[in-house]
Amino acid sequence: MNNDVAAQKKEATRLKWLVRGAAAIVCVLLAVFFVVVIQSASVIKGEVEHVKDGPYPMSVAAGHIETNLGSLRTVIDHMTVTQLVDDSNDTIGDATIDTLEGDIQKQVDVIRGSMSQPGNKVVRFQNEFDLLRSRLDVFTAMCWHDESGTVSYEQVMTYAQTYLAPVVSMLFDLNQETLDQATDEVNAMYDHVNDAIATTMVFSLIMLVSVIVMIAIYMVMINLKNRFEDQLRETLNQATIEANQANEAKSAFLANMSHDIRTPMNAIVGLTTIASENIDDTLRVKQCLTRISTSSQHLLSLINNVLDMNKIESGKAVLSQEEFSLSELADEIDAIFRSQPDSKQREKEVVLENIEHDILVGDMMRLRQILLNLTSNALKYTNEGDLTRMVFRERPSDREGYVSVTFVVEDSGIGMTKEFVGRIFEPFERERNEVTVFTEGTGLGMAITKTLVELMGGTIQVDSELGVGTKVTFEVEFKIAPENSIRRDKAMREGKLLSGFAGKRVTGNVLVVEDNDINMEIATQLLQSRGASVDGAVDGIEALTKVSESSDDSYDLIFMDMQMPNMNGVEATRAIRQFLREHGREQVPIVAMTANAFESDREAALEAGMNDFLTKPINIRQLEETLARYLEPAGADAAFDDDEDADGNVR
Repeated sequence: MNNDVAAQKKEATRLKWLVRGAAAIVCVLLAVFFVVVIQSASVIKGEVEHVKDGPYPMSVAAGHIETNLGSLRTVIDHMTVTQLVDDSNDTIGDATIDTLEGDIQKQVDVIRGSMSQPGNKVVRFQNEFDLLRSRLDVFTAMCWHDESGTVSYEQVMTYAQTYLAPVVSMLFDLNQETLDQATDEVNAMYDHVNDAIATTMVFSLIMLVSVIVMIAIYMVMINLKNRFEDQLRETLNQATIEANQANEAKSAFLANMSHDIRTPMNAIVGLTTIASENIDDTLRVKQCLTRISTSSQHLLSLINNVLDMNKIESGKAVLSQEEFSLSELADEIDAIFRSQPDSKQREKEVVLENIEHDILVGDMMRLRQILLNLTSNALKYTNEGDLTRMVFRERPSDREGYVSVTFVVEDSGIGMTKEFVGRIFEPFERERNEVTVFTEGTGLGMAITKTLVELMGGTIQVDSELGVGTKVTFEVEFKIAPENSIRRDKAMREGKLLSGFAGKRVTGNVLVVEDNDINMEIATQLLQSRGASVDGAVDGIEALTKVSESSDDSYDLIFMDMQMPNMNGVEATRAIRQFLREHGREQVPIVAMTANAFESDREAALEAGMNDFLTKPINIRQLEETLARYLEPAGADAAFDDDEDADGNVR
């Protein structure tokens, strides 16, 4: 449900940003369109003004010049032919030439004024026109004569053809170039105006399409809004159903937990009372203590399962990657198998098949937890004479440097119905029948097992038949440890050390840092019974004070609680480490002994400088292994007095 709501919110947010983005794009397009329209209008206006001030008057002036040049050519031809014969019109040609020259000069000035920078054509035209005017003066003088004049008709004709006609032709050509330039500028203006109109049309089309798209988006938004409202109503209805189911599950969980917690607690309280009433009966007291230890272990297992499930569901479960030995793990499981109190005389065996790579890399602690969960179930639900069998089988992996290991746990016990097999991995699920109703369990083991297998990247399958037995198979890929792995050598050395320590006492001074009086008493008694001299501190400040005031070899080992007032275990460890470094003293091994059992607590302890990590309740086997690592054995003259169960816990 939460995922659905999150998806709906994500979709709504995406739609909202889509609408905002589309609106922003339309606004930008509107602004661009407005700028383009203004720019296009400015271009059109500028081109019109340019034509008005430039090409248009240039064209008109060039047309007048062409007309006047034609008239001037006609006058020259007329004067060449007639002026020598008819003296009555002598002044007419001169006056006409002066008029035409003045009009041409005026039009040249118009053309020059129409250009921001007069070009070579205008300058050349002016020069040629000035040359023509000077030659016309000579020509006019040649045409003024009487009957006794010395200038002949042939001379006037030759002068006109040689000195006037070429200049007039040149002026015609230059004027035509000016007219062509004006025409080109008019055509360019036409092209610019067309481009501006086309740009305006394109952006008008874009704006039209954008408005249509916005309308379509708005319609889609309305439809999605209606759909979201329908989905929200459906989600709320589903949330109500799930809330009711969660309420029922919570009630069932509390009922199961109440039953499962009260059962071992009732045994612990009742057996404690019986032991107190029979304090002089050593055998009876020992029996009570043994059963109290068993009930305590069941209660601890229940708490661990609940904490494990909570950690897994919150996503805080992290797998470690360390080298481990499959054969050692099999031996350990086999030892636990055979050490279980067994009134039913079951057959048990652990088999390794095709194991070519013994040292692998993975989370052995979690792998052990999975196998113990499965073997525990196998032992619970088998009867006298039944077989419980575990198989480790290796096969090649598709990934280079990895192997795939298949683990099979099977029994010939009571089995399960097919309906329950489909629900077996759900938390708190237990099949109810005449056998299981008397069997202790939380219904969390298989849920935790499946989650851990999947965290390792593996798969798990359960096959069962009622009255025939159950077979659980899971497969996980592990990285093969390097050839130079020291894991086996280290394990062999520690095995020899611990086997040499069995049944012996230790010698050494131990500082126990613990704020709880009962826990301090338990730790002190256990350590003293194994030969250690014990000193105590109630918090980190007192521990730091005792270390700083002691001599260099006063303490051989420190057991440090994590959660204490004034100064906790992490802070105390760092302070002690720093003090010893600053004073050049040898570092003392520090081991966490805490009820904070999460992996994050272990990492915090080791990061602070602790050498090892033990959890409460104190496991005697782990305590003895720790003492064997850090203290010297005192000899085999005294064995330990405390009874312990198969897991090494104090009875």
